[in-house]
Amino acid sequence: MTTQPPPPHIELDGRPATEETLRIPALYGFGHFTALQVRDGRVRGLGLHLARLDAANRELFGLPLDGDRVRELIRHALAGAGRRDASVRVNAYLPPGATRTTLMVTVREPAVMPSGARSLMSVPYARTAPHIKRPGEFGQTYYGVLAGPLDVRGGACVRHRHQAPPVRLIDDTVFPVDEELMKDLGAVYDSAPEEAV
Repeated sequence: MTTQPPPPHIELDGRPATEETLRIPALYGFGHFTALQVRDGRVRGLGLHLARLDAANRELFGLPLDGDRVRELIRHALAGAGRRDASVRVNAYLPPGATRTTLMVTVREPAVMPSGARSLMSVPYARTAPHIKRPGEFGQTYYGVLAGPLDVRGGACVRHRHQAPPVRLIDDTVFPVDEELMKDLGAVYDSAPEEAV
């Protein structure tokens, strides 16, 4: 029997989610997000995540997004979930009439990327404003479900923590795996500084 992971811990603006506050993401799907892996309270490339959130917030809502506020909300949600290792997603919304961005922080079990080469499937899909990560991406989810066990990912090299599984197949095209290159990629990734949340 497989053990089910615990439900996610969700907070909106530093308070536990309620039926009322969850109406914001349910009814106002226009927003953006970043997803990150936290290990021992630290995130690799956190400054890049915060910069992306701020840039997307300015573009979509015309408002800056303070990185210190985001960090505090992530720390608060991690503490609320009782975790130092986790998968964290920060969603940003601006409901009608609001003058400040609503931030939803979701904390789940840490992700573990399986090792080994991947197979991908190309699909006829173009995302509007692809530089902004956002919720409710129907097309991406649709094609991911359609691909099923093919283990389709959103890029040609999936990078996660200390693993870099290469892509060996896209549709019917086989790509040789350059083990030396994969070691170099791993070394570059591992040299990126980790920042405390």
